[in-house]
Amino acid sequence: MTKGWVGLLVVVSSLVGLVVGFAFAIRLNPQTADVYLLNLGSVGDWVSGVGALSAVFVTLWLNDKQRKENTERIKVEQVSREEGLLISVISSGNRPSLVTGLYIGHKNSEEKLHLSKSNFLKEKFPIGRIDFGELISVLVLDKFDLQIAQEAEKRFGKKFDDLLLIVTTSLGRFSFPLDSVYVSYMRHHLESELKRQKWKEANTMQ
Repeated sequence: MTKGWVGLLVVVSSLVGLVVGFAFAIRLNPQTADVYLLNLGSVGDWVSGVGALSAVFVTLWLNDKQRKENTERIKVEQVSREEGLLISVISSGNRPSLVTGLYIGHKNSEEKLHLSKSNFLKEKFPIGRIDFGELISVLVLDKFDLQIAQEAEKRFGKKFDDLLLIVTTSLGRFSFPLDSVYVSYMRHHLESELKRQKWKEANTMQ
């Protein structure tokens, strides 16, 4: 709840407390009721006013809640399999999502490694609209693991723990940690390639 709503709730609560306290004071001292009522009006008017203010508060709160719920939400499932990384983009919000892209990014960089516009996928990335509960699935082929790892290292350095999987839509961008198993595969491929290069250089010098 925002500070504005908290403030309004405090005001309403204070007014309710004031009316209740006023009514209780009159009940304890009936002889002073005429004096108070001449200056402040009837308790019924106060209660009615507080009730109207409370109704406005509830209406505003419900409208704000509905506005927040009527947004697009995206969640992602990542599964590292023998043939590659399977990525499922799922719509979980009330508003349909028009998915436009898929990237690998980094927590501390604006650079992006395109997956949706590359040959890394088994099939062409299916740009399109998904409604609540619907999904788009793509497979990043394992034969490109080394190339993807090299491209990621070139763009983001060796800090693979902060790699992100980024989904873009027509209205926003959603970031998720890149699957840890896939990240370990990327590291393994880079280490294997480094060993291969060193072995090749050593044999060339002989």
